[in-house]
Amino acid sequence: EFPFTHAYVRRLVDARVADALCESMWRFRNIADLERFADDVYGSVMRVTMEALGVVDHDSEHAAGHIGKAVGLSHILAGTLHHLSREQCYIPKEIMDENSLSGEALHHMIVTKGEIDASSYAVLSDIVFNLATRAIAHIE
Repeated sequence: EFPFTHAYVRRLVDARVADALCESMWRFRNIADLERFADDVYGSVMRVTMEALGVVDHDSEHAAGHIGKAVGLSHILAGTLHHLSREQCYIPKEIMDENSLSGEALHHMIVTKGEIDASSYAVLSDIVFNLATRAIAHIE
């Protein structure tokens, strides 16, 4: 008997369905929303896996949440250009706005030119680096 599996699978499914139904380019307003999504999806997978292995305790559950956030952020960053080409931006809007970077402009560059201009690329690289650093912090 695995007492939490249903709740974690539900969190995973609810997060994925909400993402699939999202009609906005912007998936997340801020970093807290992004990390909540990563925990709901990837953290839930980690927790269910641990339960299946018979590991059910508070410390392990807490660690699974951090690992899930780190893995989720990594996956989202790896898919950034793909998502932008599909008019989807998983980098929080707040972060893009703070860096004066437009998801719509990046989408247009990718679709029409097949690449991002040098100045936008430099800013996007800095954003990706900062988010990757945050992912690493979750597993340290």
